[in-house]
Amino acid sequence: MSLFASYYGFINIAYMLLFMHRYREGQIVVTDYRATTNILLLFLLVQPLCRVIGGFVGVALFAGSCMSSIILIPTASGDRRESERHAKAD
Repeated sequence: MSLFASYYGFINIAYMLLFMHRYREGQIVVTDYRATTNILLLFLLVQPLCRVIGGFVGVALFAGSCMSSIILIPTASGDRRESERHAKAD
């Protein structure tokens, strides 16, 4: 097992801890299909692709993807802003 393989485990743990922290703080309250799709794509598509790329580049891409995923997970405030935009457009 290479050293880079352990990095993926550390990144996974950090992602889950950050997700749980944001969920407990109420920042992530929307857990519908969008959040599920986001997480499934991250761990079933992006992580294996980054492992194929390998090395530091693969680890860096996966870490960046995890950060992007946390940012893109839908939140209640994001849904509120979207509904306000639709109300203004009508």
